[in-house]
Amino acid sequence: MMTFNDIKNIIREIFKAWEIEDAEDIIKLTYKSIDKLFILTNDDFDKYTEQDKLNHADASLEVFRDDYYEVLLRSDLYMYNFDDEDTDNCTDNLNGITYRYSAISDELVFSILCRSENPYMLSELLRFPSSFVLAKIDAMFPNKENSIIALFSKLLFRRYYSLKIESKTKISLSKFQSYMYAYVYTFMFNTQTSLFPCFDIKELFPQRHFRRKSKDFDYPKKIYNQELISYYNEAISSTILSHKYLSFYHIIEYFYENIFMEDQIEKAKEIITDVSFSYKRSKDIAKLIKSIQIKSIDKDIAINEKNALCLLIKKHVSQDTLKERLTDRYGEPALDTLNIEVNFSGGNIVIFSKKDEEQYVNSLANRIYKTRNAIVHSKESLTEEKKNKKYKPIRDDQELLLEISLIQVVAEIILNETSKDL
Repeated sequence: MMTFNDIKNIIREIFKAWEIEDAEDIIKLTYKSIDKLFILTNDDFDKYTEQDKLNHADASLEVFRDDYYEVLLRSDLYMYNFDDEDTDNCTDNLNGITYRYSAISDELVFSILCRSENPYMLSELLRFPSSFVLAKIDAMFPNKENSIIALFSKLLFRRYYSLKIESKTKISLSKFQSYMYAYVYTFMFNTQTSLFPCFDIKELFPQRHFRRKSKDFDYPKKIYNQELISYYNEAISSTILSHKYLSFYHIIEYFYENIFMEDQIEKAKEIITDVSFSYKRSKDIAKLIKSIQIKSIDKDIAINEKNALCLLIKKHVSQDTLKERLTDRYGEPALDTLNIEVNFSGGNIVIFSKKDEEQYVNSLANRIYKTRNAIVHSKESLTEEKKNKKYKPIRDDQELLLEISLIQVVAEIILNETSKDL
């Protein structure tokens, strides 16, 4: 249970650039030349805490009571939220349901602070100094004295709105969520604008699962394939996780035909240069033909994609390089995730083994390829074994984020290995 001191520590951490006055039963914030005061008292905290005890939601970005539901939504339609006016307000009189799509409530803000595993992540949402945002504070807060919880809502979540659903009768969380998804689809259909719910604070940071990059870097030293750069740009810019993963996969997939041709040529060379080979013997020619036919791209593309992935990893992605790149960008925990199977795809653990290189290659290829298939072949199956081996948005997003980290590093290694010096 969060205490008043806990939330004061969060406030101090997030609003580092502000002037802070901290007493036993109150905390006050001011910012430079802005003539506004923001406060949170112990009594206010107790009021929010009592209200939050009635919240029975499962996720940190939801509020649920028997007759009320609220969830944070993301959309590319609204970039900044500087007012309290409802963006959309409609009522279903037949079912006794009211929908309000507007600025997130103080109740949800407080719930986020209480339920987030790492509330300090919220400081990533607050970017100061920002003259554009700061210039709006007077308009956002007409009174001289204001609530710090409202400040969280206006500044930290200025790019987000929430959907509030009120019911005249008591209904379940799952029923509220079905209403929410109905509204989301109706909104997207009519506005042709993306809209989707966020249930966990990590979902607000699709690019924040790796460390922040410095703008201080050296001049380019290599030439890269322009088509692959386009795929990389798609992956980096996409906010759709499945599309992000597949865009990185397209970089790897680009080399499948070449790696197969190289492998076929090498196998053919091995056979025809062997001392026992003779072009005069039909069985030797048959052996050569059979070797090429087994690896025919047109014969079984699914099997050969996986084989091609193994060949690429074996040629370009060494164990040491993969470990180094993963830990450099994401830290040691990135390696720990490779020791855990991927639930939605059945992706196996990655086995690092100096004694058995093939074990490493096959395990890494299997993990990547199974995850790719779970995204691409996300159709229903009647068999028990296959019906759960598919990616489902929202349910599997956090797990897919970790797999994006892996395939991005693999794609970057292959990009680097196949580039040319300037």
